[in-house]
Amino acid sequence: MNKEMPTYSEALRAAAIELSAKDIEGPLRDARRLMEVAAGISATDLIAEENNALSAAILKRFDEFIARRCKGEPVSRIAGRREFWGLEFQVTRDVLDPRADTETLVELVLDTWCPDAVDVLDMGTGSGCVLLSILHERCNARGVGLDQSESALNIAALNAENLGLHSRSQFLKSNWFDALEDGAAFDVIVSNPPYIPSADIEHLDRDVRNYDPMAALDGGADGLDDYRAIIGAARSYLRPNGLIAFEVGFDQAEKVMDLLTKANFIDVKVRLDLSGVKRCVYARVSNV
Repeated sequence: MNKEMPTYSEALRAAAIELSAKDIEGPLRDARRLMEVAAGISATDLIAEENNALSAAILKRFDEFIARRCKGEPVSRIAGRREFWGLEFQVTRDVLDPRADTETLVELVLDTWCPDAVDVLDMGTGSGCVLLSILHERCNARGVGLDQSESALNIAALNAENLGLHSRSQFLKSNWFDALEDGAAFDVIVSNPPYIPSADIEHLDRDVRNYDPMAALDGGADGLDDYRAIIGAARSYLRPNGLIAFEVGFDQAEKVMDLLTKANFIDVKVRLDLSGVKRCVYARVSNV
């Protein structure tokens, strides 16, 4: 006798209970998202299907996804994609999982955009989410994304292709500025560099510690190594009145502002995120 298959609604309730028992925050939300991926349907379609029975193949995929989520694997890693700035990006374990807080960095670049700005440089581009979101909003702009990871660059290039931005973007393997040609110049340099102090990494949430690439997290003893490296050379690659903008970690805004001031940047400022946290620091080079 064939076992009767549960409906979508029944499977979702059972999965939410299972996730809740593992202290997963937002268990029903995560279950619904994973069901959409397992079934290959939209959130709207899932509502319409809730009283219909699952197929054996969909239930098998869904159960596998829930088992992975119970172990702490982020939903975006299981799904292989993440929404950022209203756009969909493919993500793998080779790139940092884009967070909503990082949209503050995109927002400030767009808010402070000079009308004649064209060229954007993204340091440590990862999935390309910051650079590509900026290019999506500024149709006259073009950009270069740098990263040490060839695997990350492949993901960024794929995201550029999927978003129709491949003709205005280029991705290069580079240890910060090393791959740039002599005389390369940009109107904007943007970066969300590794900024977690090395000793703090073991205390991060497991969905970060176990699934984000270590190279995208570890910022050295005080978390500021990569800010120093970028700020120390950035003036040579910025046009007059050019903008440099960073995402920063907790309690790092003033320290990064000080690094910029000592490097003779001007108009050094901080940008808060929606929670009131000092999320980004930015400055300009003089126009002379």
